[in-house]
Amino acid sequence: MALPMTMEQLLTANGFVISPDGTAARPTATVPAMPAMVFPVASSKYHRTRQRRQDEEEEQMALIRWVDEVAVRSEPLLGLLYHIPNGKYRTKAGAGRLKAMGVRAGMPDLHLPVARRGYHSLYIECKAPGRRVDAEQRAMHALLTHQGHCVRTYQGWLAAATALCWYMDRPDMGAQLEVSSFKG
Repeated sequence: MALPMTMEQLLTANGFVISPDGTAARPTATVPAMPAMVFPVASSKYHRTRQRRQDEEEEQMALIRWVDEVAVRSEPLLGLLYHIPNGKYRTKAGAGRLKAMGVRAGMPDLHLPVARRGYHSLYIECKAPGRRVDAEQRAMHALLTHQGHCVRTYQGWLAAATALCWYMDRPDMGAQLEVSSFKG
């Protein structure tokens, strides 16, 4: 007896292409000799979460690239911006080891240890489009804010870069954002 096919298998068997966002469409006939490309479909919560993390990581890497290649020339103190290594999928042993070393749930992604605008420092949480902070993150952000730190959440590297310009009181660096494209 044959096993029932999943919807993805049925669609791909009938010539549909499934995009990374989960939509299915028939490929357009541009070059007859070229086979239609089929992309893997995120089939579980783990895969969807992993994709969101990759999106967040790409935005964060674009921000750091802009800081390293452009912003540090205008404002050297931005070179102090660093990543806090929380939120990765790890083995239980690895997670236990990092927890013992001091990794804390809910910590924001980036920290700029520079006092400006009446705050001790700036923490930035990078999120994929459409994502929000969870309960642990909200609690940690509230604790940090209560201690005099500026804590902000941004979707996309441009929003975070604009916030860095605001925090450092450097509106002149905002012009560099318009001509720069660091996501790639």
